[in-house]
Amino acid sequence: MALVLIDEPQGAYYGGQVTGPVMKELLENALPYLNIEPEYSETEMKLPEAARVSVPDVRGMKSAEARRELEKMGLKCEITGLGEAGHSGESVVSDQFPMPGEVLNSGAKVILYCV
Repeated sequence: MALVLIDEPQGAYYGGQVTGPVMKELLENALPYLNIEPEYSETEMKLPEAARVSVPDVRGMKSAEARRELEKMGLKCEITGLGEAGHSGESVVSDQFPMPGEVLNSGAKVILYCV
């Protein structure tokens, strides 16, 4: 069970419109680390989101290069530290989560820690 509370939402204020997207991202990122794997029907298995991707090792790469590598594999990327948006891309990835070799659904997010 999970609960998302939004205090004083701006614009739309219906539960599904405000908390639905937050809950979706939360569960998509948390459940694999709890070893709760999705179960798909044959029809769902044909969808691009059901594809499984092995996380590459992007540590030591420049942040812009690492982002391109992850996106090429169908993964999303969040950069924290000196490599955040607006930086020239010259920062280097010092660590990542999840670690290399983890298997995720296509479209899952990888967090890059840059220095």
